[in-house]
Amino acid sequence: MFAGTVRKNLLWGLQLRGDTAEDNQLEEVLEEVNLKAEMLEKVALNLSGGERQRVALARGLLLEPEGFLLDEPTSALDEASALAVEDSINELIKQYSIGVLMVTHNEEQAKRFTSRVVNLRGGSCV
Repeated sequence: MFAGTVRKNLLWGLQLRGDTAEDNQLEEVLEEVNLKAEMLEKVALNLSGGERQRVALARGLLLEPEGFLLDEPTSALDEASALAVEDSINELIKQYSIGVLMVTHNEEQAKRFTSRVVNLRGGSCV
């Protein structure tokens, strides 16, 4: 998360490639990750951990990716926030038919996302 508002954080990736988005697009993408449009003017660094993760997902969605690479997306969250982030990710997978490669130490979490789990130990698949 970057200093500034949620709006600034959402626009960051688009601005890097010379694009922008209208307010209605920003509001829609927030709603897709279960956040309210009123959050646009909130200071991003004051958000809860779960809200920050969902803003990061929304920022990625604005770039229309083919997939997400997620590294421990819920590791610093309490159980309720982690489940909310998981729900958002699962909805995005279904809605956009995007792939997800996720690193997690939580095998139960991995199973909630897919039936195909690859375990690595000592640098090898087991």
